Parts: sequence; structure tokens; C-alpha cells
Amino acid sequence: MSPTKSSTSVTVNLKISLGFVKYNNKQFFNGDNITVVINKYETFQISLNATSDLTGTMVTSSDPIAVVSGSKCGNTSYNIQCNPLIEMVLPINQLDNAFIIPHINVRPDSVVRLLSVTDTLVTIQTRYSSNVTRQIKGRHFYDFPHNEVSLVTASSDISVMIYPQTFSNEKGDAFMMTIPGINQYLPYYHFVVPKGFQSFISITTRRSEFNDFLLDGLIVFSADKVYTLVSDRTNYSSFTKPISSGEHTLKHRSGMVFGLWVYGSVGYDAYGYPARMYFRHQNKFI
Repeated sequence: MSPTKSSTSVTVNLKISLGFVKYNNKQFFNGDNITVVINKYETFQISLNATSDLTGTMVTSSDPIAVVSGSKCGNTSYNIQCNPLIEMVLPINQLDNAFIIPHINVRPDSVVRLLSVTDTLVTIQTRYSSNVTRQIKGRHFYDFPHNEVSLVTASSDISVMIYPQTFSNEKGDAFMMTIPGINQYLPYYHFVVPKGFQSFISITTRRSEFNDFLLDGLIVFSADKVYTLVSDRTNYSSFTKPISSGEHTLKHRSGMVFGLWVYGSVGYDAYGYPARMYFRHQNKFI
């Protein structure tokens, strides 16, 4: 956690699956509050051992703060090299209630985590199974396996993360990536791809228009495979393309909004992030 202003008061309401947090020679257990004052350019970190979990912990502050969460190692069943998993946490007023989970190229399987703020009813649709409905209690989560493309809808706003798993040859370790909702899509993206990785972009759309995307001003033809879900309201599709390192722009000729993710791997290292998103309720982009 790191604030944008000095003398920021931060309260952490702990949700701990096992054990306790030790701070200032005092033990804090599940449900306890830790309150600290943090100055600008300072950070405050809370960590647990590998057998416990802080998922569902609530952080509130007197002024805006950046919160980063993750794991030193993660579930070793899909994080073979035990590399850290880390991602910025969206504030609860920037969550959504409808998501298209994109196709992740090369990775055979992924795990998607749905984290609720309040008691929430979620429905999950995939290409290979009928709709699955689950009730998630406030500040609890539900994990499900993802392959190709999935649709998630919820009765209230939730946080969604995806964890693409290690390659079958145990290369390209797992990574952690935020999934913005469909109400946070944009019509135009300006993004940068890091050097030294085999990188891809994944695109999700709410309409079946795949061949009119303009990458750096040139038409992008969709991949050989476009993965489509048919729902009660419309079609949801996702496809992936390789992308070179450097600075890029992407838009659709019609001006429609769409989702965009950038990710890649080299050796046992990997990364992934949403290229950009609409910052809800603030009329801003991030």
C-alpha cells in the first residue's frame, strides 16, 4: 500500500484463512483491524506464510492509495517455478458485474477467481458446459477452470482475476492478470509491449466483427480460431494475435468498444496486463 498524500490514515480489516499477522510486536487475527498512518512515497506491506491467505481483506483510507496484492509463490500445481504473482487491486467503486474472460494463447488452461464485496449470485457460461450459478458470500471467492472463452455475470459488482497456468513443458510460468468488465471497455488503446518476450494480445468483443481491427493503422485479420459464446442477449467472442515489442495503437473501424489484454513469456518468466480500461463513475481512463 502506498498513498498519494502524506499523513494518510489506512485501516486494514483482516480476512485470514489461517494464523495471524504480527505488527509492532502484536498479533492480529481474522477480523481484526490494523490502522497505520503512511506518508507520501512510503509503503506498508502485510504478508503471511505460504499456508495462509489474505484474500478478502478490506483496505480503506482517508486519501487515495495504491494497493498491490499477490503471492510470493502461488499454487505450485500451476506455478512450477514458484515465481511471484502480483497485480494492482482495483478499488471497489471500479468493479463491474459482467465479464468476458479472454482466450489466452499457448496456455492450455487457466484458473479464474471471482471475489465478491457483498453477498453475490454469479453465473458462469463456457463453450463446453451449461450455465453454472454460485452464491458467493461477501469478501469470499470462487475459482473455476477457464479454457478458450467464458462469460461471467453477477448480481453485484465483483473483482475478477485470471491465472494462466504453466506450459505443459513446464516453461512460461503462471502469471496473474486483472479482467476488467465489459462496461469498462474502450474504443481505442495505446499500449506498450516489453522487449525480450514472446508476446500476444487477446481481444474480446460483444459482437461478431473480427476483421476490421486496425493495429497501428493497418487492418488486423483475426486469428485462425475465434472462440464465440452465444448468450440470451448477444454473441461474445475472443481471439488472440502475436504482437511485436514496442509502442502500438488498436481500434475497430466501426468505433465499437472492446477489451484488450497484453501478455507474454520467455523461459520461465511471464507477464500480463489489461492494455487500458474505462475508469467507471469518474469519466476517466487508466
